[in-house]
Amino acid sequence: MKKFMFLLVATTVWMVTACSKDDAVLTDNENLITELKLYIEGSDTRITNEYVPGVGFKFKWENTEPVYVYPAEIGNSSATIFRYNEETETFTLDEGPALVAGNKYYAVNGDMQYSGFNSGKICAAMELKGNGLLGSIPMVSDIFTATAEGTFTTLHHMIGIVEIPVKGSLEIYDIKMSIYKSTDELLYGPFTVEFDGDGKVSTITKTAGSSKTSMQPTVKYNSSSRLVLSETDQSLFFPALPGTYDKVKITYSIKDLGGGWETENLSTSLTVQRGKINKKSTAVTIN
Repeated sequence: MKKFMFLLVATTVWMVTACSKDDAVLTDNENLITELKLYIEGSDTRITNEYVPGVGFKFKWENTEPVYVYPAEIGNSSATIFRYNEETETFTLDEGPALVAGNKYYAVNGDMQYSGFNSGKICAAMELKGNGLLGSIPMVSDIFTATAEGTFTTLHHMIGIVEIPVKGSLEIYDIKMSIYKSTDELLYGPFTVEFDGDGKVSTITKTAGSSKTSMQPTVKYNSSSRLVLSETDQSLFFPALPGTYDKVKITYSIKDLGGGWETENLSTSLTVQRGKINKKSTAVTIN
């Protein structure tokens, strides 16, 4: 089964893909596992890199794409790298020790922090970049037990997406979603993910640092490739870390004028939930 990322609309309940226990690939020592299967919560359709209105975004694994599997042990931050094999539709061992049957692990995919995160507690250290790209958004699995009968786990999205419909009569580019004078000024950046007592993905803690207040959309518009507005709503999508943000706005440049321009405030408060598309209910008119 291929990997699918599926971000649902905010009003839809997550559905978890059902998984069968495929046989694991073992080494000569039958306790060592060198192959596993990974699933993404919420998808069962084979559509690639497409947004489906009212449903969400869907992707599939790229051949040789890596995932990193960490032992669920305090003080152990040495990952085993598995890579996707499109022929077998599984992840096979590429670098590091094989998984040991009976031991507990968690898997991550996307941009990560690589060191200094697991010394005092079991956690995943991830990062959301400000470039708007969806191909490397962070995902983390629950803690799972490697088994000789078939090792698989489900990855969960750690970020949300803000959907802002726009309409108007201009051609715009260099578009960004920005926040200002907000209590939480970290739309993106590094963060850690902790697990609850049952090993489920739980608390997300942003790493303190300089303000990161502007996010690019998933589709880039520049001076030679502008967004042509009309009276028909068109949606802009912006990845963002979970949180509540004040005074959201869009900045952009206009054809033949240049410079940054901004709309009215889009809302007094924007709440982003992980794994959800958080949509503004009415379109922003840009004239």
